[in-house]
Amino acid sequence: MVKRAIIVTGGSGPTPPIAYERQAGDLVICADSGWELARRLSLDVDLWVGDFDSTTSRDPIDSPSLVIKRSPRDKDQSDTELALIEAKAAGFEEWILLGGGGRRIDHLLATYALFSRYGAPLIWQTGHETMYLVTGTKTFTALEKDQTVSFLPSIMGEATTVTARQLVWPLVEAVISITSISLSNRTTGTTLRVDVEHGSGVLVSFPVADRHR
Repeated sequence: MVKRAIIVTGGSGPTPPIAYERQAGDLVICADSGWELARRLSLDVDLWVGDFDSTTSRDPIDSPSLVIKRSPRDKDQSDTELALIEAKAAGFEEWILLGGGGRRIDHLLATYALFSRYGAPLIWQTGHETMYLVTGTKTFTALEKDQTVSFLPSIMGEATTVTARQLVWPLVEAVISITSISLSNRTTGTTLRVDVEHGSGVLVSFPVADRHR
């Protein structure tokens, strides 16, 4: 079983249920105010990092296994990047990102830019959307007909060739890049097959109100 890091950060975050169920051996890392989100999601936290300038939590810490690493406020990395550095140092190559949506566009873009250095998350779930990384072929099921879906490059500066036919506007060997995002397409049925033929992958984004697997 592949072990994954679950990074919980500030900004707009999901409400239960989350799109990924924690597995044995996974590592949960909170970045600063991600602590409050982790508590709302009832996630047991292994590591809490950051300068703690944005957390407002006064919750008692009742986990003797929790490790806390405080960083200086004046630093080159965001708290989310600090969490990623810890995950990579612990040997975790695959990761899930919870939070990081909305509020400040500079923080949102800074988080997106991290993917070019650390690889894109398998799932990125905010308070507004759930995004899934596809690098080969993935079929989404249990969709609703006419469900909104967008396609973004997984790496900000790279292009990916994508085919997804079960759409109102089918994508056939479409080039998805930062300058050619496929925005607000709609499904024609209850399944959607996405094929990535070239490139580093695509993030398939569904609005948070939609339910799917």
